[in-house]
Amino acid sequence: MQLTDLTFLNSFAKGDKEKIAKYIKMFLDAAPGIIINMETHLANNDLKQLRTAAHSLKPQAGYMGFKQGESLLKTIEQCADTGTDVDKIPSHIETFKTMFEQAKTELTTAL
Repeated sequence: MQLTDLTFLNSFAKGDKEKIAKYIKMFLDAAPGIIINMETHLANNDLKQLRTAAHSLKPQAGYMGFKQGESLLKTIEQCADTGTDVDKIPSHIETFKTMFEQAKTELTTAL
């Protein structure tokens, strides 16, 4: 099952292949560091920074049509923001990491 859909990005970039590639590369470059930040903030029990990290990656995932990832980031963000279901955040982050690997493969192929 395909996790990404570049329809929005194609429309946003008006079909400009260079712009599309630039945005894909920006996402692929930024996401691994943000994932590490989320894990670090979770380990340090810094829910405010965890929320900020998840929030910062969410729109980028949306631009890539990575709707499941965007939804999971929203869940992580909400859990961190409200302090509810904090025990589920580690599994949410692991699920996101797994999904990101597939999305990365799809997006790399699209380049």
